[in-house]
Amino acid sequence: MKNSSKILLGILAVVALLAIWGFSVYNKLVAADEKVQSSWAQVENVYQRRADLIPNLVATVKGYAAHEQATLEGVVEARAAATAVTVDASKLSEPDCCLPAVPGSSFICFGKTHGHCRKLS
Repeated sequence: MKNSSKILLGILAVVALLAIWGFSVYNKLVAADEKVQSSWAQVENVYQRRADLIPNLVATVKGYAAHEQATLEGVVEARAAATAVTVDASKLSEPDCCLPAVPGSSFICFGKTHGHCRKLS
């Protein structure tokens, strides 16, 4: 009987060690699963926060687009007004200076009050 009790005691020791190892592995797997669930919760939180910010971004872009449209329209109107040239022959005056007689020659005109031009060479 001593041999059979030693065998039985050995089997119980091995079963106890396997049970302790099994509980340890199970606890590690549960901890890892909790860590994964926590990480995914953080990822979902970030995605939700980004999704909540999209309407604010769209509103900001629409507001800026309206500002840009108003600015562009103002610039186009100002450019059109600046380039609209109307020539009335009755309002033309005498030229300030003599014009170059030869195409390609350049003159600097100082106006009627000085009465002379200088040729650039």
